[in-house]
Amino acid sequence: MTAPAWAAPYVGIPFRDRGRDRSGLDCWGLVVLVARERYRVELPDLSGEYAGTRDRVGIPAAVESQLPAWDRIPRGSEAEGDVVLFREAGRPGHCGIVLGGGLMLHARAGTGSCVEGYGRPAWSGRVEGFYRRRGA
Repeated sequence: MTAPAWAAPYVGIPFRDRGRDRSGLDCWGLVVLVARERYRVELPDLSGEYAGTRDRVGIPAAVESQLPAWDRIPRGSEAEGDVVLFREAGRPGHCGIVLGGGLMLHARAGTGSCVEGYGRPAWSGRVEGFYRRRGA
C-alpha cells in the first residue's frame, strides 16, 4: 500500500527538537501539526514538558499525562489518523500517525519526517499501542 496523497506535504520536514512547525519538528510536533491542519483538532503542545528527544524522564511523563484523553485501539483496528506509540528504553518515547496499510508518518532525528511501516522489524517489537483522541 502507498501513503495517502494528503501525507506528501508532510514528508521531508526537517527534524528539530521540540519543533512545532514546518521549519522543523519532532515526532509529537508532527502529530500536532497534522491534527491541526488535516483534522482541525488542537492538541496540547507539550514542548515545555521535556528537555528534548533524549529526555527519558520528561517524554514518558508527558505522554502518560495525556493518555486519559485517548482511547487505546486494538492492533488491527487502527485507522488513518490514529497515533501509534513506541517504547524507547522500555517507556513511551516516540510516536507517529497511522496512514493505513501498516504505514505511519513520523519524524526522527537524522531523518526528518518520513513514511515507514510500523510492522518493520525496527518498529514492530517496540509498539506500545495505538490511540485515538477521545471524541474524534
